[in-house]
Amino acid sequence: MVKIFVLIAMSVALFFAYPLYTQSQPSISVSAQQNNQQPTESTNKQAKINNDNGEAFISPLKEIISHPQNHNTKDKGNQYHHWYDTFLNRTTDWLLVLFNFLLVLFTGTLACYTARLWKATVGLWKISQQHMIISERAYVFVKRYKVITNNGPHKITIIPEWHNNGSTQANYLLTCANGKYFPLTEYPTGIPDDYTFPDLIEGENWPTMLGPKGTFYADELNFNEEIVNATLAGHGRIYVWGWAEYNNLFDNIYRHRTEFCSEVVIKSIDAQGIRIGFHKQHNGADDYCFKKPMTQYPRPT
Repeated sequence: MVKIFVLIAMSVALFFAYPLYTQSQPSISVSAQQNNQQPTESTNKQAKINNDNGEAFISPLKEIISHPQNHNTKDKGNQYHHWYDTFLNRTTDWLLVLFNFLLVLFTGTLACYTARLWKATVGLWKISQQHMIISERAYVFVKRYKVITNNGPHKITIIPEWHNNGSTQANYLLTCANGKYFPLTEYPTGIPDDYTFPDLIEGENWPTMLGPKGTFYADELNFNEEIVNATLAGHGRIYVWGWAEYNNLFDNIYRHRTEFCSEVVIKSIDAQGIRIGFHKQHNGADDYCFKKPMTQYPRPT
């Protein structure tokens, strides 16, 4: 970019300097040519008269013809002195040309760095905007699990607690939570690697809105005494999993998704004896989820 501006500046300087140079060159006018021809004619006449009178002379025309180099050298010297005198007399014009050249060069360089500064400013603005969206947008995840023991006919009840950690609300929030007992006779290693994590709860799923820093409890996941005792005896494992899908204020078109999957480890039938740990699969958000968003967000009319 700087090279382009330098070339432009040089072109502009030459554009202004060329007329000054051409004006400073000596030119041979028609009158001068006539003056050069008049002595030739008179000399010829004088030469004829002198020849008639028998007088000896040296004709100027013969001198020019016999010594052309001296004549040309004298003319070139006159041209050089004429151009040199003109250059000295037009010093102010040449200084103006130099000033214009430097001004164009400086302006071009300033324009180049201004363009770079503008590009950097736009880049910083985009980065700050992305940072604001990341820090302020809604982000819904399972913050903790609420564990209830001896809940009526259910020995243990697990309730995932959804939390919005963003500074804006999560719109059209849909959630689903599932729980299942995996006996070791059928699943020796617990959840197999090719498990699809289906939705086991049937029924209508109604959307809701979760405000900034808000909390939302998912459906209760109940396990009876038989399953709890089998898990406590080491005959099987209990897993809970689910998902949440929502939109935020900054990109209503894009549907966000969060997944969770945890194992319920039971050491004793009390709150201190129940531990919930993450599973190796089905834990992530957005592009790192096990599945793509399955629900749609109806645009407001």
